[in-house]
Amino acid sequence: MIKYKIILSVLIISVLMSVGSAIAQQGKGLKRGRVWNSEKKPVRGAVIGSVVTGFRAQTDDKGFFEMLTVERDTLTISHVGYEKETITSFLPAELLNIVLTTRDNVIDEVEINTGYQTLKPNEITGSIQVIDKEVLNEQMGVNILDRLRNVSSGLLFDNVNLEDNNRQKHNFTVRGLSTINGPIDPLIVLDGFIYEGNIENIDPNNVESISILKDAAATSIWGARAGNGVVVITSKKGSARDGIQISFQQSLLTGQKSDYTNLYEMDVSDYIAIEEMLFRNGYYNNQLNRNPERSVTPMISILNKRQKGVITADDSLRMVNGLLGNSSKKAYQEHFLQTPALMQSFLGIARTTDNMRSNLGIGYTNNHGENKDRSRKLNLHFNNSLQLSEKLQVDVNLQFTNQNMHSGTPGFRTFTHGSKSVPYTAFTDQTGAPVPFDLSYDREFMASYSPEHLMSWEYVPLEDYKHSVSNTDLTEWYTVANMRYQPFKFLNFNSGFQIQAQNVNSYADHDMDSYYTRTLINQFTEIDHDQNTVTYNIPKGGIRKEDRSTVSSYTWRNQLDFTKTWADFDVKSILGAEIRQNKAQGSSMQVYGYNSDPLRTVPVDYSKPYATLPTGASYSILGSPTYSQTLNRFVSLYLNGSMIYKRKYGFYASLRRDGANIFGAKTNDQWVPFWSAGGSWELSQENFYRSDLLPYLKLRATYG
Repeated sequence: MIKYKIILSVLIISVLMSVGSAIAQQGKGLKRGRVWNSEKKPVRGAVIGSVVTGFRAQTDDKGFFEMLTVERDTLTISHVGYEKETITSFLPAELLNIVLTTRDNVIDEVEINTGYQTLKPNEITGSIQVIDKEVLNEQMGVNILDRLRNVSSGLLFDNVNLEDNNRQKHNFTVRGLSTINGPIDPLIVLDGFIYEGNIENIDPNNVESISILKDAAATSIWGARAGNGVVVITSKKGSARDGIQISFQQSLLTGQKSDYTNLYEMDVSDYIAIEEMLFRNGYYNNQLNRNPERSVTPMISILNKRQKGVITADDSLRMVNGLLGNSSKKAYQEHFLQTPALMQSFLGIARTTDNMRSNLGIGYTNNHGENKDRSRKLNLHFNNSLQLSEKLQVDVNLQFTNQNMHSGTPGFRTFTHGSKSVPYTAFTDQTGAPVPFDLSYDREFMASYSPEHLMSWEYVPLEDYKHSVSNTDLTEWYTVANMRYQPFKFLNFNSGFQIQAQNVNSYADHDMDSYYTRTLINQFTEIDHDQNTVTYNIPKGGIRKEDRSTVSSYTWRNQLDFTKTWADFDVKSILGAEIRQNKAQGSSMQVYGYNSDPLRTVPVDYSKPYATLPTGASYSILGSPTYSQTLNRFVSLYLNGSMIYKRKYGFYASLRRDGANIFGAKTNDQWVPFWSAGGSWELSQENFYRSDLLPYLKLRATYG
């Protein structure tokens, strides 16, 4: 065995010596060249490799490279977005001029937009993911969040209803939560400025790319509000090709009803058996004796009637058998859901000249949800970039959104008897006619409670949602204007201004036939049996609840961008300051005796407490006018810088200081510093690194 190893070692050494001898016999020399693209522009970062020696080099800012090669060598030239070229070179030779051909249907090297600047992957060490429009367009959905599902690591979507809109507007997080009492949403940045609206308002067809900042670098770049991550959205700009480009997209997506049978629910017979055991052991005695007006489940109602002798044993057996044949999930799915349908249309018009690039996008979305809800949304987006001179450029970006949302059927979890849901709910009888559901009160008990003076207490789910309807109208303007002046090739001065205004008006209309209206009128009715008088403290008529909110913000930013290359060093840095104001106003009220035609309402006394029916508890009438307003002002100073050495070793640092008009905070606490630092090493650029399994390998670390 040792003999074979010695022979094998000798053979390997012999082969290496023969190869080395062949290279030596050819002679070595320094090969110089320059790489261009088809537009006669130098290509930076192209990788040149020697097939014979294995040496590699990379082009600089001006496309030049130099590399040690042999007399006759084969060179490969590659770059992201270009076709790979292979040439044969000889020594001695003059300067090589190599032209790379753009590869069709391939995106250029990824650019990371942090909101303040655009960087290459090797110029930043933080954890950042870039999602381009091609990936987004592979998904279908009403809004940008629907298209981000399942395409980004670290994004967690939670399909639950939001309970606190002051802390959370969106149902997603970036790498979990980092705040306890403050807002838990990631920070949304649109075209370089903080976006205070709902991310669902943004038309996904107008998005060029999305950068997701996930770690400490996000906070040091954007401040305290970036503690839960940052989502940077970049809108589409004009086409790179001269002339007018027109595009049109039309899509129709239909889905299936949600399969509620997959939800866990106890077997009907087991549930009834448990209810019977609890009733037999007196669990419901207190409620049935002290609060007979409160709703109980159908099975408890049957057992109670049988115990009191209201029904016979045969009647109770027949009624229980009827419950055993029911399924809440199947009944809800059959009567309250429809096949969802989504239609989206988008028209894009782009125009490019020598000194101007403009883009107009018009999007329309019509969505019919499975709960019979409807929404319509119109998005307008206009972007214009004008090169006034060689050193001066002005950009204007305008976005407009108008949306209307109409309510549909109630959710599955809203059907509870008091607080208990059962697996045997039926919404129709054997003939298919809608049946009542005891939501809050026992309808049979309440039917005997002054029926000559009060309205019906019955709640019929299949009819009631038609009489309680809510609508929401949203209008939003978002405008960004930016001026860039370049006094020197290595220095840019940017001044940008952003303004946003959003109005949201929500209306909930409950007519006289709705359960909500009838119940409130009944509860606040005063009956004097001695005087035989009835006082309706809530007048008969409809009820309308109105909620209005406005959000306005502006930001003014001034920034210096420094970009310089010295020999093997590439340096990029920004220094800037900005001021921002965010103002939110809201109002809410509920009016009574409402009629839309002719328009009228009847005043009520919101301040006076009334003894309410049927328990006599004292309450005030709901819906007194309320108003709210918050005003926040911020001042920020920031400095970011990156340095790349030999295209392989990267160093990055970020420093930011935020000031805010936080009421009650000490002066020293109103200014908060944030910082981060990091480094990277691109191992795959080293001559000693060879791996077909991992052709690209980069190590990075950040702290902050």
